[in-house]
Amino acid sequence: MSDSQGSAIAVVGSLNIDYFSKVQSLPSPGETVSSSRLELFRGGKGANQAISASRQGAKVFLFGCVGDDEEGRSYCEALAGEGIDISFVKKTSA
Repeated sequence: MSDSQGSAIAVVGSLNIDYFSKVQSLPSPGETVSSSRLELFRGGKGANQAISASRQGAKVFLFGCVGDDEEGRSYCEALAGEGIDISFVKKTSA
């Protein structure tokens, strides 16, 4: 895993999608509260480290797993757009 530009970095770690919902107050036990907004953020220590290393100019290979769904595919596209080699990111339906 190296190229003509020098060493490469292999990152093994998590790739997560975090869901954030804004509510006016935290629910009491048994209470349901509604939200007016849902936001999704890509994260995970592995993905964050891979992006950081790639932005510093390193050739990065990411090893991890995402769901075989639209969010997983979108996440992989975003990582590839950061210049990260995602050929070792497994897509799974389980």
